[in-house]
Amino acid sequence: MALFAFFFPTIESSRWESPGIFPPILKTRSFPFPLKLCLMNGFKYNESSGLIVSVKVWLFNSQVNETGLFPTFNFGLEISENETLTFGYNRRIRRPWSRSINPFPTKTSPISIYRGNPDLDPTYSNNIDFGYLKKYKSSFTINTSAYYQKATNTFNYIVEETGETAEINGVDVPITERYPINLSTNTRFGFELNLSYRKGKNWNISSNFNVYSNKVEGSYNDVVYDNENVSWSFRLNNKLTLPGKIEWQTRMNVRGPSETAITKSEGDFSIDLAFSKELFNEKASLTLNVLPSHSLPLSASIAWPPAIEVSISIKPKPFDLPVSLSVITFALFTWPNSAK
Repeated sequence: MALFAFFFPTIESSRWESPGIFPPILKTRSFPFPLKLCLMNGFKYNESSGLIVSVKVWLFNSQVNETGLFPTFNFGLEISENETLTFGYNRRIRRPWSRSINPFPTKTSPISIYRGNPDLDPTYSNNIDFGYLKKYKSSFTINTSAYYQKATNTFNYIVEETGETAEINGVDVPITERYPINLSTNTRFGFELNLSYRKGKNWNISSNFNVYSNKVEGSYNDVVYDNENVSWSFRLNNKLTLPGKIEWQTRMNVRGPSETAITKSEGDFSIDLAFSKELFNEKASLTLNVLPSHSLPLSASIAWPPAIEVSISIKPKPFDLPVSLSVITFALFTWPNSAK
């Protein structure tokens, strides 16, 4: 069962107004606000239960009960016409995907097996966000936010040896099994900065920078998976109209290195370029794409258990210069007027 209620205070009438789909009981009065405020509140109540059946032994081996209240609270304070402060809080539930709870094993390689875990519990998280928005007359906008997230019963994948081996090029290699468990508590806090600038219809540029700290605490089978890591990411989107009405679009993504208790990923960089030109009175378009122009190597390693170590390396892709021509055709049909 779920119930949502959204309230929007208006300064002029000093009245709480809610959409007409809600019962009249939700419409209440309040005292006048000295400042311009915006509130949006919602509550969701969730109650569900189920039984997990083990196909191998034909027994009911676990029961799932999910009950909880999940509120959402958003608050905005308009300091001036172009300046706003925001605060938000919400509690969320994340259920595992069907593949994560499918107990049937799948062989992904001669030495690797994947299976789901039907005993996975949902992940519950609490999120807090403080934001600031500032718009300038020069069409420049700054949007920043500081956030804090804490999740319990998070899903993590672990790797274990099955005790069996497979012969690869004359060498006996142990077969491993990978499956998800409710391993840890995840705590994340960070800072996000969004910048945008729009100069008429000829230039539009926006960027996003995010830096965060991620802390994981958990153990399984006497193995401690505690880890703390700081990473960052940057995105840039640019659209510029060149002389001759040539559209130039640029998209750049940069991601810093990250590390967990079992994996390690190096940073990567990519940039995509595109040029387009309308032809024949906008009945055709010519597009030139360059993707990707450069990409740093991406590597990852699995370091648990200690006897197993797998490395993956992806080399940069070469330049691609696809050219496409699109022609738009129009058909016009006319009918004579009916005789009067």
